[in-house]
Amino acid sequence: MKMAPALVSLYEQMPEPKYAIAMGAGTITGGMFSVDSPTTVRGVDKLIRIDVYISS
Repeated sequence: MKMAPALVSLYEQMPEPKYAIAMGAGTITGGMFSVDSPTTVRGVDKLIRIDVYISS
């Protein structure tokens, strides 16, 4: 979760139109990498708007 503020800041700085793609279930739920990984944000769809979900 320590990357969450940086992610939201980056998303807010993007010019319009903004598009975000979530690839794989691990992107949304964090999966097995969510415990100590600084690169995975659990519940990213609650922080920014996800436009396209691609399951794996």
